[in-house]
Amino acid sequence: MKKCPKCGKENIDEAKFCTWCRAELPVILEKKKNDPGRIIAIVILILAICACLAGVFMLFKDKNSGNDQGEAIAQKEENRQVDKDISAEKKSSGVYVAPFMNNEGKWGYINTDGDVVIECKYDSAYEFDQDGYAVVGMQTDSDASEYYTIYGLVNTEGEEIIPLDYSYINSSIGSTCDNYGYRTITRLPYPFDYDEKYLGVMDKNGNIMMSPEYSSIYNIGDSGYFIACEAETGMYGIIDENYEWICEAEYSGIYKVWEDSTDNLVKVNGGYLLIAEYDFQEGHGAEIINEYGETIVPMEYYDINSQCGMNRLVVENYEGYYGAIDLEGNLEVPCQYDALGDFSYDDETYAMKDDAIFIVDIYGNERFLTNADECWQMDSNLYAVGINENWNVINSNGEYLFSETHDNHEVNEKYIAGNNEEKKHGMLILKSGEVVNTEYQKYMLSYTVPDIVKVYDGANYGMLGSNGELIVPCSYDSCEISEDGAYITADRQRDEYGNYTECTLFDSNGNKIETFDTGIYNVGVFRKISNAA
Repeated sequence: MKKCPKCGKENIDEAKFCTWCRAELPVILEKKKNDPGRIIAIVILILAICACLAGVFMLFKDKNSGNDQGEAIAQKEENRQVDKDISAEKKSSGVYVAPFMNNEGKWGYINTDGDVVIECKYDSAYEFDQDGYAVVGMQTDSDASEYYTIYGLVNTEGEEIIPLDYSYINSSIGSTCDNYGYRTITRLPYPFDYDEKYLGVMDKNGNIMMSPEYSSIYNIGDSGYFIACEAETGMYGIIDENYEWICEAEYSGIYKVWEDSTDNLVKVNGGYLLIAEYDFQEGHGAEIINEYGETIVPMEYYDINSQCGMNRLVVENYEGYYGAIDLEGNLEVPCQYDALGDFSYDDETYAMKDDAIFIVDIYGNERFLTNADECWQMDSNLYAVGINENWNVINSNGEYLFSETHDNHEVNEKYIAGNNEEKKHGMLILKSGEVVNTEYQKYMLSYTVPDIVKVYDGANYGMLGSNGELIVPCSYDSCEISEDGAYITADRQRDEYGNYTECTLFDSNGNKIETFDTGIYNVGVFRKISNAA
């Protein structure tokens, strides 16, 4: 292990920078005695080899270079001693890859032909993300009384670009950690001590921002500034990339302001907005600051919601009522409601007071919708409303869309699903209210592939196609569709350890493509990947 000269923490021997404080680490070189005679001999040998190679080239320069190139590539692959099952073609850009477990309990990755593209040597493996990286884990008992899993990051070639030395790496498959290419990463010092856990961020190039001086570090978009929690005091402030405070740690919490419809951070006058909170002996308070720590809206409210919609932020006053302000702090919706939506879908949302639900716009204009105990907004036109714990869906015109109540509802671009766990009965309808299917116990909607619906018949899972017809029969223990809708993975036949021992691959129309060979277990969702940098 290589010890950092700045913070004293240990790093792997191959590390060039400390993963704790990012200080440059010394390069360890093996010392050798200079031997002039040996150097001269090596030079003569190199010249002789070059002369031989030049002669060979002149001799065969008119022959088919394509065959020679193919033989050279084959020889190179043989010399590298690459796993025979893993060819360069199977790692090419644009293939679909899924994690799987072999019959020895180790995880790797296969393509849709069932060919192994990354060898099975891990104890856990997650799907590749849009940037071409996947989180893999391996158990270790190093300096610990029991096994723990440590994680790293591999690219599409199977290269471990981040060593398996971390207790957690964000494995979100829809993106990386956020729209700015950052993901969260956690490290526990050896021996594992949860009281000394440090949380940092890693950008898409593998650069890590982490330090034992801070219990957590979060990026503020792509600004180069970071929210940091001081380990000694537990208070929050803002630091730059050199770990210098630009806003002292004086807050009990700092939160990024998100534009919920796009998952982008909100900016005003070129600076990112943040919610800063205080905890006092007398109570609580919140204000809005920018990435430099400058106050934008002073502490006039008990709390401020960090989800922004239509340039509005929901606030709670010190009497416990909700309203909404604009990004300059002007009160646009009076604080008079028991609950208020966050305008994430449109310039109208719901508001509740005195057991009644109203539709309220961004300027505070309201109109009565219905009487109910609870409400939450599903999209720009639909609201789930609850009366005595019985739920239904209502549109902005006050029309109820389901003929019976359900425990929970889901919505995507095409469908609304209602599921009743107690009655074991579900219903699938179009957003217009037209009933599509009522045959199954539960309907599960996809937000990226709205036409395809996963169904559960009380025992097994299957898939409905774009017209509500069954395209994958309900005879599987697990059934998932790829993010772009190209492939459906269906697993079944659990063994004594709970592993799925049979996997069948379907296309989006339910046509069976392949049932994978015995020994390919627990196949995950196939994702289209490209070669990562």
